[in-house]
Amino acid sequence: MALSNPFPSVHTRTVPGPAPNGLGQGLFASTDINPGEDVLHIDTPFVAVLDTQRLTDTCSGCFSQQEVASGSELRACTGCRTVRYCNRTCQATDWKFAHSLECGVFSKLAPRVLPINARAMLRMVLRSARRKYTAAELDLFVQLEMHVRDMRRQNVAQWERIQLSSKAVRAYSGTEMNEEAVAAFGAKLDVNAFNLTTPLYDRIGLYLHPYAALINHSCASNAVVGFDGAYLTIKALRPIRQNEQIFISYVDATNPVDRRRTELRDRYFFDCSELREQVEKAYLLMEAVSNPGVEPGEAVDSFDSVARDETAACVVEG
Repeated sequence: MALSNPFPSVHTRTVPGPAPNGLGQGLFASTDINPGEDVLHIDTPFVAVLDTQRLTDTCSGCFSQQEVASGSELRACTGCRTVRYCNRTCQATDWKFAHSLECGVFSKLAPRVLPINARAMLRMVLRSARRKYTAAELDLFVQLEMHVRDMRRQNVAQWERIQLSSKAVRAYSGTEMNEEAVAAFGAKLDVNAFNLTTPLYDRIGLYLHPYAALINHSCASNAVVGFDGAYLTIKALRPIRQNEQIFISYVDATNPVDRRRTELRDRYFFDCSELREQVEKAYLLMEAVSNPGVEPGEAVDSFDSVARDETAACVVEG
């Protein structure tokens, strides 16, 4: 079913609702969904920007990469020379979406280029000031998690980067927002953005839409995110029943357990009990082999003393 007018770019077979276990909001299937079918797709992002190294070889309008063999060449914006486009259609689309608001800033900064997070923050602040978001989009964005307290305690460098970016964005944009409000854009971006990827899952930038950001994490996900340019699709990995919560994996499930745990802690500020269970099984097996005389209960107590901090459930709110 498609959402009504407040989210015209969102086409979904889900409905938002309170998630169990105090996990805030989540998305739930509004109908049965078969494997491979769309759970939702979004035509237009809240914000999407390219990694700095991709600005020269990827279109900032449709996010397609330049094919060297084709002999085609992306054309730089004549105003700022910072972003490039496939053709006039892509340029006109991006100009209407946001580039008309940021082009002058980029031009004054050239040849310097703002970091990706600062460029995304700038777009959001400028679009908000010009009322280019619907009230429903902004209301949903405001509800997204920030984890500022966690950042200040666990990742000081991340919070300092956000503060520095907010100072720059506030100055360059000329916004009347105070610095704290601008920093909130940066914190929400850090915690809720997707990696913008090619169809082959090579990262090219950042993508955020507050409706998609409601999807919670599970190591046993039932859906997967993909992109075709700026077009986001979330497809079912297995049969999903009506009223079942939608879950995606926030991290690459093929990475080693330690790396996944670190990513979840550092970026999303939670520990994953499903990852803990994998480590516990390996630990107990190793104990059984190396210390065959140890009672199972003693081995479990030993593991708990080593991993006592990892007690959170393996789901986290979007």
